[in-house]
Amino acid sequence: MDLLEPIRTAYHRIADKDPSRARALRLLLGRGKERDIDIFPDDRIICSYPKSGNTWVRFLVANLLSPHKQVTWSTIDEIVPSIGGMDQRHMAKFKRPRALKSHQYYDHRYKRIVYVIRDPRDILVSYYYFDIKRGLIEDGHPIDKYAENFIKGEMGATAILGSHGRWDRHVGSWIGAMRDAPGFVVVRYEDLIDNAMRELKRIASVLEIKASDDEMDRAVKLSSADIMRELERQESEASVLLRNTRKDIPFIRKAEVGNWKDELPIEVSDRVVEEFHETMKVLGYRTD
Repeated sequence: MDLLEPIRTAYHRIADKDPSRARALRLLLGRGKERDIDIFPDDRIICSYPKSGNTWVRFLVANLLSPHKQVTWSTIDEIVPSIGGMDQRHMAKFKRPRALKSHQYYDHRYKRIVYVIRDPRDILVSYYYFDIKRGLIEDGHPIDKYAENFIKGEMGATAILGSHGRWDRHVGSWIGAMRDAPGFVVVRYEDLIDNAMRELKRIASVLEIKASDDEMDRAVKLSSADIMRELERQESEASVLLRNTRKDIPFIRKAEVGNWKDELPIEVSDRVVEEFHETMKVLGYRTD
């Protein structure tokens, strides 16, 4: 007799109604691990270290794939699912070719990849406020102390859900393995801010999404920070990502480049540069 069968039955019943509650059961069952999910040759992935702009690119792509209906926080998982948040049974429901979101290290199974990067100092600030929003650290938590955990890759709920590790190693795993490979493109958050239309064309090309300039312009407009922020305000409880988080701290905060200059003490920003200097230099981020 399979003693876990009642738990599996309960898992599927809960997962069909509430994916966020099902996550705890997946951990108990050892399910939902991304590298245990079947990946197909035509799968397309949007990947990044957390808080690098992955959600923005995800909305841009989803709005391209949904030209007749605006994407919202409640529908994004139906169009560009987060592969780390589902098990094999639910991933199999999506029509191929699938566009997927991930925060995982390099995975050789993917053939078409958009890898999003961002200045690690801005990632640190964004991650800091996100962990306050999730209640994982308190208001006023010393940012220098948080920065040391960030440098080690030990932020937030890593003790429960696992860690994404150090930023430089995560970035290096993808770019080191895929730099000159066909079907791989690096998108800088800073370049998206500068010209989202230009970057979306690069993204659509590598993901093999055919769209007119008008459709791309629509996707850019519907994925703006202002619109995403308003959608968040209207329906945060409908999103697995935003549900049960503080409403006074938005997920989409300033959506700016260089916000770290206003938020980080100079000794903290210098510490980040000291640790990540070589990788930042390779990626074109100023370290002087």
